[in-house]
Amino acid sequence: MAKKNSVFKDVDSIPHGIDFKEYILKTVGQCRILLVVIGKQWLTVSDSKGVRLQNPEDLVVLEIRTALEKNIRVIPLLVHNISMPRASDLPDALKKLVYMNGMAIHPDPDFKSDLERLIQSIKTHLENIPEFSEKITEKKFTKDTNSFKISQDGRYRVLPSGIIQDTKTNLEWIVGPDEDTSWDEAKLWVDSLSPRYGIGWRMPTIQELSGIYEKGKGKCNIDTVFISPRKNLWVWSSKIDDSPSEWYFYFPNGTKYKFSCKSRLGYRAFAVL
Repeated sequence: MAKKNSVFKDVDSIPHGIDFKEYILKTVGQCRILLVVIGKQWLTVSDSKGVRLQNPEDLVVLEIRTALEKNIRVIPLLVHNISMPRASDLPDALKKLVYMNGMAIHPDPDFKSDLERLIQSIKTHLENIPEFSEKITEKKFTKDTNSFKISQDGRYRVLPSGIIQDTKTNLEWIVGPDEDTSWDEAKLWVDSLSPRYGIGWRMPTIQELSGIYEKGKGKCNIDTVFISPRKNLWVWSSKIDDSPSEWYFYFPNGTKYKFSCKSRLGYRAFAVL
């Protein structure tokens, strides 16, 4: 089953300085499942432009319309004991939503069992998609040692796809090109992984980078499954504010620093899931 980082949440997942409308439409187009949470005020919630669902440029409307047009699996989640809206309540672009088989999500004591049913439904759907079926099979950590390479200490497993599995943290990693990389270039590279490896890949946090730091291992204090020995290794972390500079992790001494996002010399990109 995909980790929480495989979930796109527009408020938290859009990089700063990006055309959010274009980014959302592109990302939704790459999704395999769209969850539409429908509550008591879903039909009537308004902003300065009026009722949001009646505005064809509203981002929620764009997200749902894009998923419906691309035949992406759309699952309405009905909360607060709400019923499925009527077709007459929705704009033409969203009327198809009422025919999607939804799920009611109840409060405790049924909340946990409802979510378990939802998770199982999502898992079953993904297992029928070749690119995800292969990934799910890889994540079973098969004992067939011919299917992956193992690091010398047994912590890491390198799959034929190049994905590095960390059996200590259960995170998965992909190492970026061995070339000087600015923060923006690193972000673009990570975003480009979705078509081949599936959605959810992101830039790592400083805490996650420090988790693969191992003092005394190799020249850079990191296992050689990640990178060939080199004198220096700076790896960009995920962006946490609007600052023109960003944190990176310096493996030679296991310390984090902050520097201009435009800097390229010596910096690398890693992706994590």
